[in-house]
Amino acid sequence: MRTEEIKASQTGYVTKTRLSDYSYDKAMSKAKVALFNYRQQGVVFKGAPTSTFKVTSIDLHASRPTVKMWECLDTSNWKPVLKESGKGVATGGQVRRFVITGVVVDLGDRWMVQDYTFHRDQKC
Repeated sequence: MRTEEIKASQTGYVTKTRLSDYSYDKAMSKAKVALFNYRQQGVVFKGAPTSTFKVTSIDLHASRPTVKMWECLDTSNWKPVLKESGKGVATGGQVRRFVITGVVVDLGDRWMVQDYTFHRDQKC
């Protein structure tokens, strides 16, 4: 999902990405809302974040098997810029490394990200 999210952030649109192959429900909604807000501001992203992740729990007995994930996202090399000018618009003091937790669900034919939460108050 992260690779497709990076592609979408470079244009502001999910079209011409495979984001819908990896996320649905709240995760897809959150991604679309964020992209819409950035588009309204004329912002796209350059570069790419890096991350490390781990599985924190697995429930194979749920009606839909689920995996909970923990990710440390480092956005130091993923910069918001104005689409028209390329001028950087990152705000000072912004946290560049933070935790994201997420839920991945087995939909039968594939696993997809159902939801995620940014924890900008949790540095990693």
